Amino acid sequence: MNICFIYEYGFAGNNGSNHLLSATIEKMLGRGHTVHLIQSVSSHENAEYPEKLEHPNFVCHSIESEKVEKTNFIKRYLSGVRFTKKAAKIAKTVDADLFFIQSVPTTTYLVKRLKKYKKPIVQNIHDVFPGSARALGVIKSGVLNDVFRAIQRKGFRLSDRIVVVSDDMRDVLIREKIDADKLVIINTWFDSDSIRYVKNEDNRFVSENGIDTSRLIIQYAGNVGQVFGLDEFVSLVNALKDNDKVEFHVVGQGVKLDSLRERTKDAHIRFFGWQPQERMSEIYSYCDIEIIPLRRGVIGNDVPSKMALAMACGKPVMNIVEDSGYYRLFEKNHIGYSFEQDRIEDAVKVINEISKDRSLLDGYGPDTIAFTNAVYSKDNNNRRLLDMLENLEKEWREKK
Repeated sequence: MNICFIYEYGFAGNNGSNHLLSATIEKMLGRGHTVHLIQSVSSHENAEYPEKLEHPNFVCHSIESEKVEKTNFIKRYLSGVRFTKKAAKIAKTVDADLFFIQSVPTTTYLVKRLKKYKKPIVQNIHDVFPGSARALGVIKSGVLNDVFRAIQRKGFRLSDRIVVVSDDMRDVLIREKIDADKLVIINTWFDSDSIRYVKNEDNRFVSENGIDTSRLIIQYAGNVGQVFGLDEFVSLVNALKDNDKVEFHVVGQGVKLDSLRERTKDAHIRFFGWQPQERMSEIYSYCDIEIIPLRRGVIGNDVPSKMALAMACGKPVMNIVEDSGYYRLFEKNHIGYSFEQDRIEDAVKVINEISKDRSLLDGYGPDTIAFTNAVYSKDNNNRRLLDMLENLEKEWREKK
């Protein structure tokens, strides 16, 4: 099968989906398919594409575009519209059997252009637009939000399959009147070939940064961006500043980082810059708890991929998130904790208790690893994804 894989944000920038999409392409190539990647390149922080994608059946088509600040939504949206025009022209030359699109706010324009090529179209969604954008205040106008919802619904209805990453996200699209038969849940996975637990004595990140592992270390690793629950996290960190046994670590960067530094300057917190993908095992292994503070309205429209990475290293996850299927997942399976955004005092109480008795974390390691291997492994989820794509392409071929 000749797959045209379209990824607007591209591998050259630091995007949270890079490791997931790279693994997907690897699996496509491993099954004997040819993959034409069409991507936008506006940042050259990384190579054009990961070295492990070098393969006789892999072809990369990069479209240079202007770099736009992430906070400038209008310019980013217009840049995305321009990308769809160029990507559709390249896609015409590929003679694809199937289009696989990483969904972004402007995907509908691309779907409409690709539809005339009469090949199956699959949208892969990690973040439902405009749901989280509206919840986060990026889109302030209710009228504009309704316009974007109508545009997105058109793209969903024109697509032949829509891959979502959770039951919560599936429910969001069903409420948008999208045919449930089109929706396929493929969990956000981790790369089991590269993510593994690293003992503290063997952990270079620990030794290089003089990390005191006798403290209870609560870590946030990732983008300190729009979905990050800044107010909730600041409240939690400052509420524990008198507990010398607890230290918070932030490993990453983002538009809210400076504000976070300023608002927690008197607390027990350390900041580390963005780390390369190959160090993720070291990063997630040394902490005691991985914390994921989310703004209200994110879950259902998005699922944090860092959750699976931390659990693959045997670490429980502490979520700050509204009641949802995601919220209930952690206690039900003994893989972590969830606290609603307006109940920070409950999280403070639990952290204080654990800092006095670390044995309260006993048992989480085996349970998180077992659950992650069963539910979030790269092989299991990519196998389901590839089976679905191959069956869809076969159905189309047999209709001719």
